[in-house]
Amino acid sequence: MYKSIAALTIALALSALVGFTSLSPDPAQQVLSLEHQAMDGWLDGNPDPFLAMADPQITYFHVMTNARLDGLAAVRALCETYRGKPLFDRYEI
Repeated sequence: MYKSIAALTIALALSALVGFTSLSPDPAQQVLSLEHQAMDGWLDGNPDPFLAMADPQITYFHVMTNARLDGLAAVRALCETYRGKPLFDRYEI
């Protein structure tokens, strides 16, 4: 009886793993998709896609600042200065 319970548990775990991996997109594609969303936002001068994926405890360095930015509020304040101003004409990844 214990062998059949163990076998059933293993079978269920494996089927869940197979189901999960077949439904989950490739992690590299997920990262690229997020990067495209952020860059497309910046094409329009919209920092929201970038800010939406930023961790609240972000530490950020920017070429236009002389100091490290700590936390999402500081990064959001910087990004707001670029709102409505496309940062580039095109990009390639």
